[in-house]
Amino acid sequence: MGETFRQRQIPVARVLSSQWCRSLDTARLMDLAPVEPFPVLNSFFGDRTTEPQQTRALQQFILDQRNTPGVVVLVTHQVNITALTTLVPREGEAVLVRATPQGEIEVLGRI
Repeated sequence: MGETFRQRQIPVARVLSSQWCRSLDTARLMDLAPVEPFPVLNSFFGDRTTEPQQTRALQQFILDQRNTPGVVVLVTHQVNITALTTLVPREGEAVLVRATPQGEIEVLGRI
C-alpha cells in the first residue's frame, strides 16, 4: 500500500494508527510518514460501550481535517470502519473517505 502511494505521488500529511501492535506495524511498514498512535482508532470489539464516543470523535477528527493539504492515513480495525461507514472491509482492505462541505463523511471507494 505504501509503495502505491509513492508510485502515484499521493501527498501524505499524517499517518495515525490504533495503538494495537498489528496496526502500528502496518502503519510503520507503509513508510509514508512518522506514525502517531491515536487512541480513537483503537478497537472496541471487546468493549462496545466505547463505540459511540470513539466513532463521534473519529467523525469529528475527519471533519476537522477537510482543509489539510494531502491525505491523512488512518490505520484501524474492522469494527471501527464499520461503525464509521457501515461497510465491512476485508482483511487488508482500505476504505477511502472524505469530509464533505456539508459536514458528512462520504465513502469514495475501497482498495
